[in-house]
Amino acid sequence: MLLNRLSIALSQELRVRWNQILGVKPCKAIGGALSDRLKRLCREHDRPWWESLFVEVAKSPFLTGKVQTEGRKPFRANLDWVTGPINLGKVMAGNYDDGAGQPRRGVM
Repeated sequence: MLLNRLSIALSQELRVRWNQILGVKPCKAIGGALSDRLKRLCREHDRPWWESLFVEVAKSPFLTGKVQTEGRKPFRANLDWVTGPINLGKVMAGNYDDGAGQPRRGVM
């Protein structure tokens, strides 16, 4: 029971920190699959790892909606997308932080 309460508290702390990143889609609530994923990731990673993830997102023009593409609204990452199994590794590898603000092609 205590571990579950700690996981919920940490998930809410992550939501608050996520919402401090300018340009991303705000996270209004954490539930369902996102809640389960964040609990699992909280068991696997410490706070400095989470902060490095948020820094990677914040420095990406693409993930923070600063890249304009003709005929499309700018992409703005959300917490669910960033922590997804495919995207998480790409974000942490720096695939979205190149100078042009576009995801690097051919890099996984």
